[in-house]
Amino acid sequence: MQEMEFGRLIEKIIQFSGQKNYSLAVELGYDVSYISKWVNSTMLPTVKNIKNICNITANFVVNSATESSKDEILNYFDVSIDKSDDKNKILKETIEEKLNDAYIYSYNKYNKKSYNKDNSELNGIIDINPRLRKRHLEKELSSFLQGTDKPDIFILCDLFSLNKEDKVNIAGFRKGVSSEFKNGKIRFLISFDDTVDDVIFNIELFLRMITSSNKAEFELYSCDFSANTLILVVKDKCFHSAIYDKTNKCLFTSTSTDNAVIDEMYDTLDEMANTQSRSTFSELTPEEMILSQNYMSYVMGKDLKWLMGNMNQLLMPSDLFFEIGESVFGNYPDVLSRLKRIDAILQNATYNSEIDILLYQSALEKYVINGEANFFNIPVKLTINQRERHLAYIQELLERENIRFKTIENSLVEDFKKDENTSVYLSKNISFLKVDANNKDNDYLIVKDKNLSKIFDTFYEEIWTNRKDVVQEDIEENKKIISDCLNYTRILSNNMEFYRK
Repeated sequence: MQEMEFGRLIEKIIQFSGQKNYSLAVELGYDVSYISKWVNSTMLPTVKNIKNICNITANFVVNSATESSKDEILNYFDVSIDKSDDKNKILKETIEEKLNDAYIYSYNKYNKKSYNKDNSELNGIIDINPRLRKRHLEKELSSFLQGTDKPDIFILCDLFSLNKEDKVNIAGFRKGVSSEFKNGKIRFLISFDDTVDDVIFNIELFLRMITSSNKAEFELYSCDFSANTLILVVKDKCFHSAIYDKTNKCLFTSTSTDNAVIDEMYDTLDEMANTQSRSTFSELTPEEMILSQNYMSYVMGKDLKWLMGNMNQLLMPSDLFFEIGESVFGNYPDVLSRLKRIDAILQNATYNSEIDILLYQSALEKYVINGEANFFNIPVKLTINQRERHLAYIQELLERENIRFKTIENSLVEDFKKDENTSVYLSKNISFLKVDANNKDNDYLIVKDKNLSKIFDTFYEEIWTNRKDVVQEDIEENKKIISDCLNYTRILSNNMEFYRK
């Protein structure tokens, strides 16, 4: 038999087995799209996995094929056996060997570095730099990105376990703080440890990373792996790894520009993203959030907790809620219809449900002065009259025992005091975040990862209970803050009326 590419041989033996690509994918634990890519020769399995793939595939074919099909396979590979031979054993060994040979042929055809059965550990070709060094990761990689129009970056890390310097720089990739990353594709594989220390700093950093405005194409995957590890791959450019001890001190780093190492590591992370990860968030537009059951499910939930970084549709009286709703979604009758149900449930929640509210005072001040708010994460600007009605309603609600209300006087983290306030909305049955409303992608992010949900709960509780340095707890003082805002709004309203006369 002439040398055959791996994808063509996979296709052939699947046909012999009488099965479909999907069945082999299930057996291997891969998405069926991966098998299709192999068959179409648009992708090869990673070197480190090929031995296992060949073994499982051979077993799959032997177990699936009929006796006549087994004879056809032996004839196809020009293998003769005696009656006393173990047909299944010989068939399995033959398929495994031929698949491995086809893989070597295909790998050498499409890669600059040769590969054979004796050098299967390609990941060992890394020049380790044993020096303990502390460098800005972004600066270290910038030189590798020169001349790259659209970098394709994979990052694997337990973000919260890294040292502060590295986690800040990792988060900076998402925000596009360096021009090299702005138009690129960035995929994160992140492990979330719910025993995270310094939860307020870590979550505030994480929130800014995933909700900030940027030009980068961004994907986030939840994946389980050992903490204190950082792996970063820039496709066709470089591979970087670092290992940390339990105190977050970097023990060593390694960087390689070897094409074989880069390709192998990139394919490994790509494979993890497709086969071993789970959804971190589901992303919905404002319209989808309203029309789906997600928003209604949230407001119907128990233990509602709101960290409000800006003024929005929550705590609005019904008349104002519909007034703004019609101005924003007037061309969407289905959305307006659903808004009526949402308002009814919101009104019931504010009267009967236990709600903990943390509101930034800076958001209130901004709202009073210019009327800027978000209605289902769509920027709106309310008139002075509308602001006055809104604040008067909030003042009324604060008299209810089911509403526990606190304000945040200053930034929770000094490092982020110049950034926009973040928002988190938690409950027993669903939690969500909002992407920066000033960005064109003003979407909602529904939290899917259970460990992350636990961390968000811890984050909120830490602010609510222990941040007495920046959180105003006294209810009477908070009522006065709302009252003062309402009075300032009325003063502005009177001045406007005076000038109109």
